Amino acid sequence: MKHLLMLILLLVPATLAAQEFPARYSVSGVAADDTLNVRTGPGVDNAIIGEFTPDRTGIEVVRLSADGDWGQVNVNGQAGWVSMHYMMPLQQVGWNSTMSTVSSCFGTEPFWSARTTSDRQFVLENLGEPVFSAPAEPFVQSLSGPGIATAVEVPGGGFATLVVTAGACSDGMSDQQYGLNADMVTRLPGNGTQYWKGCCTVAVD
Repeated sequence: MKHLLMLILLLVPATLAAQEFPARYSVSGVAADDTLNVRTGPGVDNAIIGEFTPDRTGIEVVRLSADGDWGQVNVNGQAGWVSMHYMMPLQQVGWNSTMSTVSSCFGTEPFWSARTTSDRQFVLENLGEPVFSAPAEPFVQSLSGPGIATAVEVPGGGFATLVVTAGACSDGMSDQQYGLNADMVTRLPGNGTQYWKGCCTVAVD
């Protein structure tokens, strides 16, 4: 396992600013016959590009505006901004907790995704096809700043190491924005060592 820990330390930056976001929120304080507008920028003077219903929940807020009054979200395939005065947090712990709320990670070229299932299996897929499934291991926190990582042993020999750090991230296919970066190294039978990059989303506790 020593080589797995060395990979983790190499991939996590030495210094990272503390962050609370991304995090999941629900709409709060909006009348039943009204909606919460999503705008192109942080302010009421910006154009409306979407809306959330008063009962909408599980919205991922990527980051806050400089004054903290607006939050960046994704809607209709693009990034927008909502007033945080009408948003209520759903998460009790931050994304970088050892009780990680990271939901899934994904990337393009190739199109891959990694997630932990409800029965505690770490699943990697490439182009929608299974690559491997292995017993999931808990995330561990970085020793030098916000960041988490997990390493799993792959059945039949090999390993996968996933590192998640804060920072602006694009899926490369849309105008959506995410707040977590994924760096994953795998060594699988017949495939050798591969390095995967992408973004991650957070789940509701």
